[in-house]
Amino acid sequence: MTLTRGSRATGAALCAALAAITAAWIVRDLRVADGPAALWWFWAGDGRTLLSARQLTTTLHDPLLLVGYAVAGFAAVRSRVAAGALVAAAVVTLAVRLPGLWLLSAHWMELRATGELRGRALVSVFTALAVAVGLVVTAAAGRRPADVPYRTAVDGTAPQQRSSYGTAPYGGEPPVPGAARPRRGVLLTAFVLLTSAAAVRAAWELYWTAQLPGGAYAGRFTGRDSLLLPLLGAPPGWLNTAVVALSLTAAGGVLSGRPSPGRSGWPPPAC
Repeated sequence: MTLTRGSRATGAALCAALAAITAAWIVRDLRVADGPAALWWFWAGDGRTLLSARQLTTTLHDPLLLVGYAVAGFAAVRSRVAAGALVAAAVVTLAVRLPGLWLLSAHWMELRATGELRGRALVSVFTALAVAVGLVVTAAAGRRPADVPYRTAVDGTAPQQRSSYGTAPYGGEPPVPGAARPRRGVLLTAFVLLTSAAAVRAAWELYWTAQLPGGAYAGRFTGRDSLLLPLLGAPPGWLNTAVVALSLTAAGGVLSGRPSPGRSGWPPPAC
């Protein structure tokens, strides 16, 4: 499946909007913190800065999201098969930002930030979630089979055919190789890394299940006043569960993908 040119442009614009929202909050924290080093240590979880950084709003996930949006936007501009990148950026945004809908309204958040700041954060969360949904809709609506004709002949010449391998007229020469599928070794490496990440996160949650009583453990998913969460943060249990679910889903997608046939598999067999 490929994406139409309009869908790719829309996806890139939506990724740019998500990147702008995230970058604005990072810049805001850079101004509030005592320099970039202090903000970095806050993201890393240094206890010496956690207690004094009540007005900081971002976490380590925000710069990672910023990089992810840049990569997804670049993929949308450069590749016709960027639907997966756009959907991945949307799903990760939904997973990270969704807890803000109830955390920013919690009564204990009033002790950590002003009402004006919490209001701005809530608007940003709603906007990010809406843009993420727009990315999913764009990727779904703009998909089309890779081998359908994309140019109708109006002058009697042969129509053109576009595929994931390139462009060629019907009945013409084999298309020039383009977006090849990953090799078997790449797929295996991705599967191992994804399942390992899911296993580590799942083991960590099992550890906390044994260490915390029921009520305290539930706070790892819903948030509680004893967790020093920034305004744009998400409860650790929620994040671990999201990482496990996304990693296993991606690993399943890797297993269902077909590896590239390599040099010996080109040209593809004729129908």
